[in-house]
Amino acid sequence: MFQKRALLALLVLLCLPQLTPAEDNHGKLSLDLYLEWETAGNPRISPDGTQIIYTRGWIDKVNDRRRSSIWIMNADGSKNRYLTDGSSP
Repeated sequence: MFQKRALLALLVLLCLPQLTPAEDNHGKLSLDLYLEWETAGNPRISPDGTQIIYTRGWIDKVNDRRRSSIWIMNADGSKNRYLTDGSSP
């Protein structure tokens, strides 16, 4: 039960700043806003339930490709830290 709440909290914290509507487009998603979004996905809980590892993705506008990195945090949401870059096709 605690693990599910931790995963939900992680996803909400990472996505919440991105959920504000674009005022200049009357709430519609603009290309500029889309290109600034980051995504969080593939959360996995450690066997002892103390840490969560997940991926963060974004669009590299300069090189015109998607990028990702792997992050880890404590299950209570503390000590969110970068681990390594992910691969992209």
